Amino acid sequence: MKVLGILCSPRKRGNTEILLKESLKGAQERGAETEILFIPPMRISPCDGCGRCRKEGKCRIKDNMQIVYEKILESEGIIFGAPVYFWSMCAQAKIVMDRLYAFRHPHLQLANKVGGVIVVASSHGHLSVIHNFNQFFISNHMLAADWVFGFAREKGAIVKNKHALRSSYELGRAVVSLVSQGFHYPEEFKNPIYWMVKDKYGVDPCPF
Repeated sequence: MKVLGILCSPRKRGNTEILLKESLKGAQERGAETEILFIPPMRISPCDGCGRCRKEGKCRIKDNMQIVYEKILESEGIIFGAPVYFWSMCAQAKIVMDRLYAFRHPHLQLANKVGGVIVVASSHGHLSVIHNFNQFFISNHMLAADWVFGFAREKGAIVKNKHALRSSYELGRAVVSLVSQGFHYPEEFKNPIYWMVKDKYGVDPCPF
């Protein structure tokens, strides 16, 4: 079993990285192989909305996102780490989420994987980031293990937040436990309901 940590914070050895590594320790303690991907140094272009992935089943943009795709497909559990910038997720996290749209065609390639998210904020905005990731998990038919938040501003200050540290560790353990359960969506509902209704009844979700 492999659990992948996706670190989206541009701050090296910062608060988000500390918590994400703590979660991977928890996953290792439960026997998982772990790896961490550092997104900021990678050359990843934004989604340009060309729509070719809906026809070809893969993204046409050739950049370092291909590495992310490969690592995600190899993993049963995925834990994202993202700081809050201006009450939302940082750009590095959003660009990865947008480019993962390619994994929705021709079928949900993230389905049945277990997801978790760690969010660090100085005061506000963490809930909106958590909600965005949870919606991402749901729409891709992933199983959301849980989420963790921590409050810190200065680099490394999160080590004083014992609740965030222990919560991150337990998140890693929870991801492994859920993967071990062998969760799978029923075949009848393998695709999102809005897709299924369109195919089954011929009703487009956007009729205009």
